[in-house]
Amino acid sequence: MKTHYRKIPLLFLLVTPCCTPSSSTGTSQGASFVSPSETDFATAAESGTGMAMGERSSTGTQTSTHSVFYGKGQDLLANPIQLQGYLLPAADASSTKGIIAIPGRLGLTKAFEENLAFFAQNGYSVLAVNLFNQIPVSLSDGTAMERELASQGIPTILANIEQGRAFLIQRFQLAQVSVVGWDTGGRWAVITALTAAGHYVAAASYAGDITATLQQFSATNISIPIFGVFSVEDTSISASAIATLGGTLQSQNVPFTFQLVGGVQGNFMDPTSPTYDATQSMAMLQKTLTLFPK
Repeated sequence: MKTHYRKIPLLFLLVTPCCTPSSSTGTSQGASFVSPSETDFATAAESGTGMAMGERSSTGTQTSTHSVFYGKGQDLLANPIQLQGYLLPAADASSTKGIIAIPGRLGLTKAFEENLAFFAQNGYSVLAVNLFNQIPVSLSDGTAMERELASQGIPTILANIEQGRAFLIQRFQLAQVSVVGWDTGGRWAVITALTAAGHYVAAASYAGDITATLQQFSATNISIPIFGVFSVEDTSISASAIATLGGTLQSQNVPFTFQLVGGVQGNFMDPTSPTYDATQSMAMLQKTLTLFPK
């Protein structure tokens, strides 16, 4: 069955901490702007398509959550390991949609896992991959792990995530999979979606710097919706760079949405982060569902 993608215009949303975006829109240079309103374990098979213990109830509601082994790979010291992730079945047992979730520098913590329930409750089976194979004790520790992970090379990381996608599809007989990432995980999500052409129907990056990543890909290679969320106060990501990239992507008819959020600090969507903003995080998660293919 052929998948049809809709073109999403450049969308800059400036959201105040207490309010959601208004519906008023304006047009500038062809772009659309919104004005601010202001544990059970199971061993994976050799192919990396293991199975998890526990099922949905007969009513289709989620009865338990699981840690699973979804493939084989290496740890940060290049030792062979089984890849362990966190699995949430969709609340709707008939759903054929899935999401691969990639944590950032704070890792696959309990708070992060609980935050994924939003997607499961809205019809997505979710597998969160643990790229570090451990939980960082601090942001600086996670930053060091991120550098070590990057030194292994993109193919190794993509192989890890691909095994997760294959596991999720086989486990729930999915018809489509999207990929989302928080912080630096947002960059890996976008790289994954654009490198594995045809494997994902959409990608989202939550407070991650994806500007350089998107610049590396030709417009002809970006055919799926890309949703990028940024904090206005995040000094590590230039607002002008975001605007410039947005203009370029729009002129090339790339399907994407950028959302700038005011009044929050960087990494405000990761519940493990001290800068976490539950209200704005939920607003961005809900926005994700409106942009992803139905």
